[in-house]
Amino acid sequence: MTLKMTILGCWGLLLAGCASASGTSALRPLAAELTAGARVAEVRLAEGGPGSQEFRRLFQSRVQDRLDRCATGSTPLVLEVVLDEFRPANVLMAALIPAQSRIDGTARLRDSAGVVVGEFRIRRSLTAGGVVGATLAAQAETAMSEAFGDEVCKQAFSAR
Repeated sequence: MTLKMTILGCWGLLLAGCASASGTSALRPLAAELTAGARVAEVRLAEGGPGSQEFRRLFQSRVQDRLDRCATGSTPLVLEVVLDEFRPANVLMAALIPAQSRIDGTARLRDSAGVVVGEFRIRRSLTAGGVVGATLAAQAETAMSEAFGDEVCKQAFSAR
């Protein structure tokens, strides 16, 4: 019976999944007419932040993809992002114990005149473990970029 329980316990650890957390806050909420009528025409990532050039290109692309789904109005806005932290989980550690990926930054939406019309502090983390966690950790750049975009969608463009 003990061997069977041990095997089942190990199997459970291998299949363990993930959990996400958000610490997002609106510093300057988007006006209701922009929430309903705006789209993001461009995503700009400030120079000098964390991550490789490859990550920066991926980030801009994945965030833009997410925003294209939720911000479908006609008024063009520009999203400027300043990333303070991007920390991907260690793939090997995630296979053995839960490991955390984290992304933290500020998202500013500007209108065509360059005026900030919305500003949000975005903090997302993803804790993953086991085989599922190792797979997610291996794709941390994609997962965390999409999570950042999803948070901007939720904070700026979801109906209030």
